[in-house]
Amino acid sequence: MNIYDIAKLAGVSKSTVSRVINGHTGVSEKTRIIVEKAIDEFAYIPNNSARSLSSLYTDTVVLMVCGITNPFFSKIISLILEKMYEHQTSVSLHSFDPGFDANIVDAAVSICKEKRPRGIILLGGIFEENHHLLKLINVPIVMVTTTVYSTKDKTWFSSVRIDDGKEGEKVAEFVCENGHRKIAVIGDHYFREAGMSKIFNKFGVNVKKIKLDIDRAYSFCSGEKAAMKLLEKESYTCLVCLSDVLAIGALKAAKTKRLSIPEDISIIGFDGIENGAFTNPMLSTFVQPFEEIVEKSVSTLMGIIEGKSFHKHYVLQTKFELGESFCARR
Repeated sequence: MNIYDIAKLAGVSKSTVSRVINGHTGVSEKTRIIVEKAIDEFAYIPNNSARSLSSLYTDTVVLMVCGITNPFFSKIISLILEKMYEHQTSVSLHSFDPGFDANIVDAAVSICKEKRPRGIILLGGIFEENHHLLKLINVPIVMVTTTVYSTKDKTWFSSVRIDDGKEGEKVAEFVCENGHRKIAVIGDHYFREAGMSKIFNKFGVNVKKIKLDIDRAYSFCSGEKAAMKLLEKESYTCLVCLSDVLAIGALKAAKTKRLSIPEDISIIGFDGIENGAFTNPMLSTFVQPFEEIVEKSVSTLMGIIEGKSFHKHYVLQTKFELGESFCARR
């Protein structure tokens, strides 16, 4: 059955059937009942693809994820889907490889042409100087945990993030105040590293920094390989990992070297992914506020879509969760 068949059975025009399906006004209650009865009787399902061709936007929000294999994003994605369900809004999930702004812009433009979404939530990714090109997309965009190097013009997008520089300072200060001086850092994150360096210099601590084998390769394997390289040549009292996946890999490396954790070496992570609660020993980490990140992201996007608010920018904070992989040193 198609819309023409339903119109013929109900004795009305195709446009009347369309108005009933889309909940538009201008249709009498008697006519609406007749059309809905015909639809129910023949189990007619509207073709959403065809409907989108005749309208400017669909009722869909696009969720673009930069590096969907990163466990940090798993919980955020799940919570976003739940929140959008509460708003009776469907979500179209798109994943693309971690990269810089050019990749993200191309992907966003292509998706908008195809999907005609109401808005976009961009999860992850890195923007340098070309992020302003997203102005070309005339739907609201909320950047979630996205690294934006330039902040010249923030009026065309919303953001929900942590202050990575300040959080880096918090991590370094915590480690130093707990007596650690032989410290190594695993991972690559410009702002977190900059914040850490400021505090390490304040305490007069020379920190060993190791790069990952592959740029932005935040994985368990990368963490293990980096830690193994560090522990082959020197001993440390603390490994500071810029993500939990790296820290979990480092835990395995320390065990391979037959080191006792945290007595011989402390290992600390960042993010608060669920996996860390199931390691042995349980990972100590700085936890990002997942629920608050999602609540701010979804409410901001839906507020703009519904014309109730303008673009907003939220800066949230982490909370340290002491597990079993960290202890103080005298």
